[in-house]
Amino acid sequence: MESETASLESIALSEAETFIPETQPANGLRLSETYQENFRSYAPFLVSRRNIERYDSESEDDDRTMVSLPDGQTIMQRPSTTYNDLKVLVVALQKSNSQMYVFPDVRAFDTFKKNEGDRRKVRKISKSRHSNGQSIRSSPGEQPLRGRLPDSDLLTGISESGLPVLVVEVPHMSAFRPKTPYMIFRKYVKVRQSINSPPHGELTQFELSEFCAVKMKVFQHFKRYMFVFHPEEGPVFKVWAFQHNYRPFTDFNYKDTRFRVFGTSRSVSYPTFYNPELKLQVIDQDQSSLLDNLIEKKDEKNYRSGRKKHEVVDFGDLENPIPCPDNPIIKQVLENEYSSFLRNSVPQEMPPFGKFLAGSNSKGISMISKKYSEIGKIGVYQDPIEMEESNALSSSSTHLDSLVLSAVFLTLRETSLRSTVKRDELEIYQ
Repeated sequence: MESETASLESIALSEAETFIPETQPANGLRLSETYQENFRSYAPFLVSRRNIERYDSESEDDDRTMVSLPDGQTIMQRPSTTYNDLKVLVVALQKSNSQMYVFPDVRAFDTFKKNEGDRRKVRKISKSRHSNGQSIRSSPGEQPLRGRLPDSDLLTGISESGLPVLVVEVPHMSAFRPKTPYMIFRKYVKVRQSINSPPHGELTQFELSEFCAVKMKVFQHFKRYMFVFHPEEGPVFKVWAFQHNYRPFTDFNYKDTRFRVFGTSRSVSYPTFYNPELKLQVIDQDQSSLLDNLIEKKDEKNYRSGRKKHEVVDFGDLENPIPCPDNPIIKQVLENEYSSFLRNSVPQEMPPFGKFLAGSNSKGISMISKKYSEIGKIGVYQDPIEMEESNALSSSSTHLDSLVLSAVFLTLRETSLRSTVKRDELEIYQ
């Protein structure tokens, strides 16, 4: 049974692989610098488009070696052609307190480590002088040193360059306390100064505030995640995600776009290996999603018995949503039919839009040090026009949409860590 399952998955996932270009991108994620470039190396799109053009061709003299790129598709309410900036976020773990940080890029992480080293040197000098009965004072006009984030929620005298875009907490007591979030994502935001406050120049105050809280609930055929986002500007909003318990994918909707993440963990009776790669794609219009036809959990029995027919409702009106029993994916689970769905679950129209790659598998600059360990990299596409006035090293260089997708990636990674076995860990016991 396990071999059959593995073979079926390999068939589906092999269809999602891309053709390897002659020159690999320097980011180590096998994602092109612009989203449109991915169409030229995405095998399912090239094959399907070439078949369509073969039948639609009116002249036999047409050059069929050229495949036209699509236009008109929208992703997160923007044309797909506007995503010309691949944002590569760096995820690192501080070993001393198991705190996870997400940085806008490698340079910001290097700045963060350098500032921490400077702050550490000052602390040593301060202790040495105090031990000799001396006091330490800053020279006139000297700016406070920037460095490691303190435990308090208020940060004074630090530049935005080198700050993490997200600070991630994993309350492991959530397994025993239903009201405890599964994960918490915090973000440093600027503190608004009053008119009478003295100017700080480049330095300012930052407050650590909650950006997203995640709740997770396990059902028989799927896991449900509720992401509650608190953006710095704008109203609070929710994102629902449903992870298939028996197949390696998770579906969620965001800004009128149906997304699917491949490579997520499964709930099976035998041990499975940790997958270091998560791939984000946009679901085709003719493909089913676990978020199609959501209903209230309390109405599930009525739908199963046929006493109630499905009505289209807004996600915001649902308090305890689950997929309708008539959902094609759920029906295939109940009927134990997987092979046909697996072959049709991989999107044909759009190439990968983002990716998470674990640290040991990502190529490029290594960030492993004595005090930090590399967790991985997150690559997502942004519209560069909206970010053109932002400093590349600052947290403001990362769009809200990129932060939302990063939160989804890291949450699914956390679930994989809790339910799978790493290959290097297995070798220890052999």
